[in-house]
Amino acid sequence: MQAAGTKANPHGSGHFSVTAAQAYGRPVKSLTANLAFVNHEAQLDDIQMQAMRGKVAGSAAYNFGNKNVRFDLTGESIDLANIPELQMPHLQIGGVGRFTAKGAGTL
Repeated sequence: MQAAGTKANPHGSGHFSVTAAQAYGRPVKSLTANLAFVNHEAQLDDIQMQAMRGKVAGSAAYNFGNKNVRFDLTGESIDLANIPELQMPHLQIGGVGRFTAKGAGTL
């Protein structure tokens, strides 16, 4: 990664890769993305994540000035049986899911 600028307006770019991690108590096999700081934003492009036997790909950005967030993500082969929030005592959810999520707004 190469970076310059100020805390309020950083500039730079790089790439990161994480393997064998945990997020919110759940295993993440791998996560890679290109990172850029430009126009008061942190931008993640070419996001590739493998977790829960599935894959998530896309892009996301956060603007430090106006706290705006935007994302464009797709997921495929998500093992629904491994998502505790979908499981209830009298109803067990299984199967394989896919999603597309695109949005923007402020935090």
